[in-house]
Amino acid sequence: MVLVASAHSAGYETGSVLALVLLAGLVLLCGQRALDRSGTRDSRYRRNAAIAGLVFAALLVAATVRFVDQRTAGPWDTQQGRALHADFVAGCLRGTNGSATAISVCECLFKQTASTPPYDTPAGFTSLASVVEAGLRDSRSVPPQLLAALAACRPRQTG
Repeated sequence: MVLVASAHSAGYETGSVLALVLLAGLVLLCGQRALDRSGTRDSRYRRNAAIAGLVFAALLVAATVRFVDQRTAGPWDTQQGRALHADFVAGCLRGTNGSATAISVCECLFKQTASTPPYDTPAGFTSLASVVEAGLRDSRSVPPQLLAALAACRPRQTG
């Protein structure tokens, strides 16, 4: 598996901030040149500077939105988190008929477990494999968080 740089790593974040500063500087430079009325610039030069400034401003807005989204994204909004979620549900559905009830139970188990520390991050969630293996050998070693998730997600019998 190839590891992708975390959106929250210091180097990535520094590069993102520098890109935002560079784009802001280009917007200001183009704006200054577009508004230059000293007579040394012709109208075509000012118009081109204004167009370039608008393009850089649009890029600045898009980059800022992306930067803010990445900073507010939770651990499950990363590529690793989404892959772990999909793998969990696929593994949970193995051996079932894939019915809506089975899918609902698997999704519920993931949401319940992934919202409970220490399993609320992809790294913590992956530690579940050893916990589940231990629980298969000795049911007393199953953490109460997992028992609560199983109880909360149990399909309700109707009729």
